Amino acid sequence: MNTDQLVANTYPLTASGINDVMKNIQEMPPFELKAEAVELAADFKGWMAAHFELTAKQLVFLNGIDETTTTLTAQACSFALANGLPIYLEKGVKSMIEEEKPQMKIIRALSNLNANSGSDGNFSVGGYVTIQISYVSQ
Repeated sequence: MNTDQLVANTYPLTASGINDVMKNIQEMPPFELKAEAVELAADFKGWMAAHFELTAKQLVFLNGIDETTTTLTAQACSFALANGLPIYLEKGVKSMIEEEKPQMKIIRALSNLNANSGSDGNFSVGGYVTIQISYVSQ
């Protein structure tokens, strides 16, 4: 299933943009929501580009994220999305004087996701994912 057709709108890559995407997807029928979560896990970078309004610099940064960080972020976000758990975005402030001190952009995926399953077949999930984007002077 081509999930680009499921979410027609793109949103800014902001905390409120993430909330809007999550709300939009959580309102989908279960099979479409599952398809979104599967696509997110399989192609995190493509999924991000399809759902968010990214500048050329943001696309370069996104495509430069190493595979280990991409995989962890994709799996955590996919689990959260599939189970209706929150995903937060925290963006640090970039220095206004970029010419004086070059800055390195860093992405971190943090989560406290958990799942429990009993012998009775019942299960529960909890937690959240936080994606942090920060800047460090070099």
